[in-house]
Amino acid sequence: EANNNDYFESSAIFGAVHQSVFSKNFKGGRIAAVFGGADINFTQADFTGSVVLDINAAFGGIKLIIPPNWAVKTNISPMFGNVEDKRMALAETGEEQKMLILEGSVTFGGVEIRSF
Repeated sequence: EANNNDYFESSAIFGAVHQSVFSKNFKGGRIAAVFGGADINFTQADFTGSVVLDINAAFGGIKLIIPPNWAVKTNISPMFGNVEDKRMALAETGEEQKMLILEGSVTFGGVEIRSF
């Protein structure tokens, strides 16, 4: 499912969602996965400076696919869960650094960060 909104919200409760964000003026958002999974693709999204993504995974998982030049700061509190950045390395582009700040909680679940 495509999403062009500047502020993104998605919930997967006892199910799964697969969404792509296309906003070129992305302002952040909220993702919840409770006994479910959410795969969110941000590779076509863009923003300036930094944005906050509020994450809540309880007995579920969230996979974020982001551009390789985005830096990620994790302020998530995992309890019996984990947050894994599985990207190889931050790609240097010579452009202003973009910072995705992850906040929220992970309980008996996981958050995975990937790039193509």
